[in-house]
Amino acid sequence: MRPLPKLGVGLAFQAPLAPMIEAAGDDLDYIEVVPDILWSDRGPTEAPRHIDDAERLATLLRVARGRPIVAHGIGMSIGSAGHFDRGHVAQVGRWNRQLGFPWHSDHLAWHLAASEGGRMNLGITMPLPRDAETLELLEPRIREVQARVAAPFLLENSVYYFDIPDGEMDEPTFLNRLCRTSGCGLVLDLHNLHTNARNHGFDAFDLLAELELDHVGELHVAGGMELDGFDLDAHSDTVPDPVWALLERALPRCPNVGGLTFELFGPRFDRRHRGARAAGPAAHEGDVALGRPRPSRRGFVEAGPPRRTAVGRRVNALAFQTVLARLVVEPDVRDAVRADAAALPAALTPIERSPAGAHRGLLEDALAGELFVPARSARVLRGRGSARRA
Repeated sequence: MRPLPKLGVGLAFQAPLAPMIEAAGDDLDYIEVVPDILWSDRGPTEAPRHIDDAERLATLLRVARGRPIVAHGIGMSIGSAGHFDRGHVAQVGRWNRQLGFPWHSDHLAWHLAASEGGRMNLGITMPLPRDAETLELLEPRIREVQARVAAPFLLENSVYYFDIPDGEMDEPTFLNRLCRTSGCGLVLDLHNLHTNARNHGFDAFDLLAELELDHVGELHVAGGMELDGFDLDAHSDTVPDPVWALLERALPRCPNVGGLTFELFGPRFDRRHRGARAAGPAAHEGDVALGRPRPSRRGFVEAGPPRRTAVGRRVNALAFQTVLARLVVEPDVRDAVRADAAALPAALTPIERSPAGAHRGLLEDALAGELFVPARSARVLRGRGSARRA
């Protein structure tokens, strides 16, 4: 990846943070915005599909005060097996022509799945199998985004609350290969890395050491919360010490990075930090500036067993995604499987039934009503051999 413009330190925009952003002065170099908040999407069959939100745009421009605006999207669902939303890409391109993004990004995940009535929206990013089939799906889509949006394109390493077993590659191998073959950059979210390490029992620094950090164009840091022994990427607290330590390790090793973005959930920040100095975390948490890492915070390694080198089985992506989505969003299917695990194959369509069989155990006990309940998720993960901290 080519070096990005060296913007400095940014903050993810949310309306409750507007007073802090406006008062930040030189401590804040750019604003990152979820571009999807600038329009209402009425769906692909409607004309016009997208209705601009002029009031929200005016607020963003007022708060930015001439600072660069970086786009970090949530709506592309680039990993959806059954559909690639070119209308969404065109909308991002239109806003890039208006606002001039130094770069733009989205999530390496999916949340839209095919259904008989069109598409199901799960409302949460879901993990992708780390295999050659997924790379073959993603690479032409990334190239199309690069061709249609005239700004460098990055994808973010996702947080995942369950993993798909028996993939062909581990996470750093998959990310390295994707960036190499497609030319996209990486938004390296260090709190996502920290959260995954805590929940799945591996050493975050080991994974970081295996990443080719010249692909990193942006770094994200944030805080989260623990619920029933399960870590959540909630952007709900100050940056924890282990994430500072990961930042100290990563930042000097990312030659092409353009910015370091702090992510905060606005209402939570307002309640917890009312009266804090207006410059916010970019100054208040230790004056981290691009190329000037924070003083050392050692001894915060997420200890755990060595990560397994994933091998072997492919997943039919379309089948797996539709099965997973139906179990999450269709109460009748979920309730039937809860009552009788044997009901799972009967609830599937022919395209879903055969390829999903290899992952029946994952679908039955992790997806049938238990996946998104943290205490139960922790039990499911422990039962699959992933170590949890004491």
